[in-house]
Amino acid sequence: MADSHCQDCLPPNKRPRVNPEAVDASPTPVVRLVQDAERDEEFWLEDGNIILVTTLRPTAFRVYKALLARQVEAFADMFASSTAQESESYQGCPVVQLADAPEDLRHLLRVLVPTTDPLFCRAKDGPLPTLHQFSAIIRLSHKYRIERLQEQALTVLKDQYCNTLNAYDRRVSVYAPPVSESCIPTTHMIEIIELARLTDTTSLLPVAFYETQGMLLELLMDGWLRENGTVVHLSRGDLQRCVNSRADFHNASLDRTLRMVRLADTVTCELGCRPTLIHFCGGLDSDMYLCLEDPLGRDTSQCSWSWLVENYDCYPDGIAPCETCIAKVRAQEKEDREKLWARLPWIFSIEVPGWPALPT
Repeated sequence: MADSHCQDCLPPNKRPRVNPEAVDASPTPVVRLVQDAERDEEFWLEDGNIILVTTLRPTAFRVYKALLARQVEAFADMFASSTAQESESYQGCPVVQLADAPEDLRHLLRVLVPTTDPLFCRAKDGPLPTLHQFSAIIRLSHKYRIERLQEQALTVLKDQYCNTLNAYDRRVSVYAPPVSESCIPTTHMIEIIELARLTDTTSLLPVAFYETQGMLLELLMDGWLRENGTVVHLSRGDLQRCVNSRADFHNASLDRTLRMVRLADTVTCELGCRPTLIHFCGGLDSDMYLCLEDPLGRDTSQCSWSWLVENYDCYPDGIAPCETCIAKVRAQEKEDREKLWARLPWIFSIEVPGWPALPT
């Protein structure tokens, strides 16, 4: 009884004390999201006031909210719905998730918030941008409705994928030639076609489709590897356009050759160049004829009859055709190229507003 009475006199067991700080030590989902992401070396700015986290290969970018919001309305809308509440922020910065690849977002931020290379205009001998840069900027500008930036990038591409033959003959590359162990350079036409389709910029398509002609079909079907790791494939319809058009260009090359042979056989001039031109047509080897398979080869390139006529070094007695006959070759070649250029949209079964009509 005494023992029982003593136990009744004992004070009740106390609950363990709870440390309020220990409860808060568990990171919120947003904090864990940022902690688990890789911090971008270029765009983790210590005084930034908003954090963007990509869902693909999670990468965190700490940048300036106002600078982005003033340039991109879509960002302003997203930022307006984010809060600085502790449960939805990291180190006092609201956190916004973006369904983008870090490589793509980095290219966009380099334009909107340059950190290392402020640029007014590119020097003539400066490095060209890469196609990956063009692709990321155009795709994200389209996604986030940054119309002026998208139009700027497309305008530059239009200089290379032009809609007139004169511009085609004068064009220079606007981006660095893609070089990679994992892809063949010519497959980048697939990316140009996809960007044209995405933005409904049909004027890019004829030249881009035309420049797939030299690609092996298996490479064309393998697609183009983007910097972000995704592989871009042509749609079934566009792949069919590339394949079906090959017969048209083969026939155009054959027609151009036959017209050259007829010109050689019927040409008349005071110096009697007919035998010389006939010898020239019969003296070309298979490699030279292979060069002529590009029916749009400009007259200053080795893919043209006029260039070969002027530079052929096996004429009888070393006497080349006269300038009058060479001018006839140039004129015929120019006519053939203009007709083929006008037919490009028809060959690829696409509509391109403003494309030059057949010469009258």
